Amino acid sequence: MKHPLFFCLLLLGCLISCGQGQTRKDSTCPDYLRSLYIQGCAAKDSGQAVLARDCFMKIIDAPAADTPDTAITTLKAKAYKQLGNAFIYQYMAKEAAQMYSKAYALYESNNDTTGMLYCYRNLGNAFYSMNRPDSCLFYCGLAMKLVETAPSRYRYERTELNCLMLTSLVDQKKWSEAGKYYHAIAADTLNANTPAVLMTTAQYYYGIHDYRDCELTSLKILKNGNLFDRQRAARFLTNIYIRNQEIKKASRYMEAFIRFTDSVSLYRRTETLLRMDALYNYGKKEQENIKLNADAKVYRLLLVIALVSMAAVVAVFVFAMRYNRQQKALMRLKIDHYKSLRKNQKNRDADSEQRKTAMIRNSDIYKHIIRHLDTGDGLFILHNDDWRQLSLVVEQAYPDFNGHLHDICKMNNYEYRVSLLIKTGFQPSVIAGLTAHSRESVSATRRRLFEKAFNKKGTPKDWDDFILSL
Repeated sequence: MKHPLFFCLLLLGCLISCGQGQTRKDSTCPDYLRSLYIQGCAAKDSGQAVLARDCFMKIIDAPAADTPDTAITTLKAKAYKQLGNAFIYQYMAKEAAQMYSKAYALYESNNDTTGMLYCYRNLGNAFYSMNRPDSCLFYCGLAMKLVETAPSRYRYERTELNCLMLTSLVDQKKWSEAGKYYHAIAADTLNANTPAVLMTTAQYYYGIHDYRDCELTSLKILKNGNLFDRQRAARFLTNIYIRNQEIKKASRYMEAFIRFTDSVSLYRRTETLLRMDALYNYGKKEQENIKLNADAKVYRLLLVIALVSMAAVVAVFVFAMRYNRQQKALMRLKIDHYKSLRKNQKNRDADSEQRKTAMIRNSDIYKHIIRHLDTGDGLFILHNDDWRQLSLVVEQAYPDFNGHLHDICKMNNYEYRVSLLIKTGFQPSVIAGLTAHSRESVSATRRRLFEKAFNKKGTPKDWDDFILSL
């Protein structure tokens, strides 16, 4: 393999992308997301708010498909809507409105009129819970415009919106405006006796002092309404009969009102405890999620460090292999060059070699050295100028000497001077004196230079032969 580093990184990238691709494929499967939605709805209905939230958030956080998928977008919109309903249950109307807005955007991208209609209606409910009647009426009005696109299909939704707008206007005591929605509700005979319609119209009757109609409507609520509506109906009847001075009836419905109030209080206490428990579990789960996310970040960081370290090790290994190959190739060239020089040495003209030797020995610097060596005082040391002159003399006799020597290996001044004296023809004992080193040091230097140049062990004489061959 010419590029092992590239191969390793390519293989690693393929493994990671395959794993991510499989995970992404599973998380974007419509059947998987649909099962999460069903599980989340079941958990919400059973009061397991934390589990429900996790299911819906998995749907919302699912990565987008390669091609637009209407089914997945619809599931995400439904998940946002269910989260909004859960926030409404926990009296978090502001957060619910945010969820409904996000759901609306997804329904709008799918051109889903029904989904958009329900989001407008839910937004109206959320703003009604926040005591913002103007916003409530605004979103109900937008929903009503969608209802008008298919009146027969959205007949129940029309009545529901009319009830919400009528309730909002009754709370504001805007009786003239409320009358318009009351008449719209009264005209719908199909949904006239539903609990929501009965309670809304009872409130309206009581507000405009139509006590007879309020009485009749409240009696219907007591038979078919839920606990909260029956409590309010009993209150209406109590006030009406007190106003009419029908004390026995007023007393009877006062007792009913007290019973309903006790039941409502018990229900709300239970509901509050359940809600507090859900909020506690939600907070606890959030803390666990924060910890898990922090751990995941650490694991991802460690994984990145491990991958980078592995890539660095592989890179160092590859570069080391390449460097070794280059060094071996260079060494082969050096050895071939050495063999060529040895061969050339044997083929040299004896007269030419004698002339070069005579040129060195007739030089002033060589005579200067010999003259001091003959004195035998043992104190002679060559100065820098002497070394430069000797190097120039050798270079004149052998023009390629310095070039070949430095091509073979790098050396310091002491090693170069030893090699220069060998080329000049001095014996190791003399070289030791001229360089102010011991004979053993000179021998070790020659042996070390041969090993450094040819990457194999040799004798001091091997280095001498090489120097004389240059």
